Amino acid sequence: MKELPDIESLGGLRGKRVVLHAGMNVPVAGGLVVNDFRLKRLLPTLKMLSLAGARTIVIGHLGSEEPKTVEPIAKYFEGELKVRFLGKPPHTLLAKEVNAKDGEVLFAENVRMSPGELECDELLGKHIASLGDVYVNEDFAVSHRPHASIVIPPRYIPCAFGPDFIKEVSELSKVEDPPRPFVAFIGGA
Repeated sequence: MKELPDIESLGGLRGKRVVLHAGMNVPVAGGLVVNDFRLKRLLPTLKMLSLAGARTIVIGHLGSEEPKTVEPIAKYFEGELKVRFLGKPPHTLLAKEVNAKDGEVLFAENVRMSPGELECDELLGKHIASLGDVYVNEDFAVSHRPHASIVIPPRYIPCAFGPDFIKEVSELSKVEDPPRPFVAFIGGA
């Protein structure tokens, strides 16, 4: 397996704006997170970036058919981190609006509310890249999709993969040359 660049490969992050594409598509009911499995896996990455002094802007989606607000996700992390919900999707954000303090975590509104996300619009992806100094993909579950927030930003700013993403790839790569006999049970959405 080819080695994926990790967060450490980006160098010191203190004061840098990090665009973090995060897996946060979890069940929400009545404004509360019902199943936090993915969020528990995301928390160590958010803490690592915060402790490193990064100014993190989190982008991602919630809901498949109809995009839903990610505000409950931001609220979920409030007890653990310095969090601010911006309430606006990435395409409407200006650099001055994402001017976080070192260690602060900002949540943009659902990226799928941005026109052009699903069509992999170059201008949208370039705009998302302009919000950060570096890009980190920690959303393995959607990385096969040709969406603007996944494909375009790494063309414009240095990029890396989060530890959970790298773990997923490492585990899956074990099927490339497994010990024999070999049986695999693979599932997904």
